[in-house]
Amino acid sequence: GVQTCALPIFQPKLHEAGRGCPVSLLFDGAMYIFNHIPKTAGTSMYWLIRDLIGPDRLSPHFSLNEDTTYEVSPKDYEKYLVIYGHIGVVWNDAIGPNRQWMTIVRDPVDRVLSQYYYWRNSVPPSPHLPYVYAAQTLPLEEYLRPRDEKFFQGNQNVQTWQLADDFRIQIGR
Repeated sequence: GVQTCALPIFQPKLHEAGRGCPVSLLFDGAMYIFNHIPKTAGTSMYWLIRDLIGPDRLSPHFSLNEDTTYEVSPKDYEKYLVIYGHIGVVWNDAIGPNRQWMTIVRDPVDRVLSQYYYWRNSVPPSPHLPYVYAAQTLPLEEYLRPRDEKFFQGNQNVQTWQLADDFRIQIGR
């Protein structure tokens, strides 16, 4: 018969949700990329995956979020069962060809509000990061008003950009 393993997303300690689930059911020999969209339980998923497969089979956090040129090689990630990080799907073949990818999405309004309050209350002052600094210095109503294309892509439409193209902020594409 078919085995199933419920992973209750709305559990306070999501990283404990997979305990007792057969790893072979969750990771059946396939290799994966976990495209972590910010503020969508990705850190909890990191701990869940790490607990299930072991820390040596999960890549260090990989982040491609600046508009710079990155040199990546799939060889650097061959040893990992799961590559994890803030990356757009356009990078999947560059860092892990033929891997399956997974992600978590969240209600867009809830995600933006969570991001705003996280940046406002938990991140040191960051004038060098325009959308982070906007959350730290502007009231919510003002923060939510789009200012320019870079701000819009980097804040209000992250899930779409990350799943459809590239997480890096790019102007005029």
